[in-house]
Amino acid sequence: MASIENRSSYKVTVKHRDDLTQTFAHNAKKKAKAYFDALVKQRFKPKLSRLNDSFVVRTRSVSNKNLTLVAHSEIEANDIKLRLETEQRHGLFIDYAKARKTTLADLLIRYLREEVPRHQSFELEAYKISGWLEDAGLERQNLAEIIASHPNPHNKVRKTELRKPTGARMGQASETCKFIRKGFAEVVPDDFTDFIDERRQVVEPSTVDREMDIFSAVCRIAINTWRIHVAKSPMDVCPAPVISTSATAV
Repeated sequence: MASIENRSSYKVTVKHRDDLTQTFAHNAKKKAKAYFDALVKQRFKPKLSRLNDSFVVRTRSVSNKNLTLVAHSEIEANDIKLRLETEQRHGLFIDYAKARKTTLADLLIRYLREEVPRHQSFELEAYKISGWLEDAGLERQNLAEIIASHPNPHNKVRKTELRKPTGARMGQASETCKFIRKGFAEVVPDDFTDFIDERRQVVEPSTVDREMDIFSAVCRIAINTWRIHVAKSPMDVCPAPVISTSATAV
């Protein structure tokens, strides 16, 4: 059976007094209540509530590994619990632990090394992924080595003369790209929304579309081909693709 643990924070607020708002950890209810009582003594009318943004779903089984999954709302937690219990009833076991240990950056690197050399657009995709890795504080990949070691690169890619490394960042750096260091299971749609909002300020809408296409392809192949299981793909409820205002109607 699966259980749900609410790890959402407690919040004490006073109407029209944002300066008195305080948030307390999920295990600090007594402190939250003490602050609430202190405000009451000062003749304020505080409100003590609990946020709905952090839940842990756990399974305990004699025959399978115990699982711990993170949800970001009570609805999502109940959906995960129901699915896990259904899988257990049908004798299925899906190991979600790998998606917690494997970062999105790991998946981007694997995609760059295994899949991108097959694409005619290798150079464009490769520089984008390497740029994201650099923006996240990770090491850029050696593109020449990737092509040389790939068993079946695209004919055009095999003949590509790559630009000589200059050490300079290609294109506009991304501050929000650090989210790729998170475990795949920890990545949420808001991470991509923040990325999109930032990129729309500095590049053309069509560029944002192409970048999101790469992320979408990585998530899809990670789940469907590499079997890196997550409770729900973080791309499922991402904003719709951007339509360039410069596009010509047909």
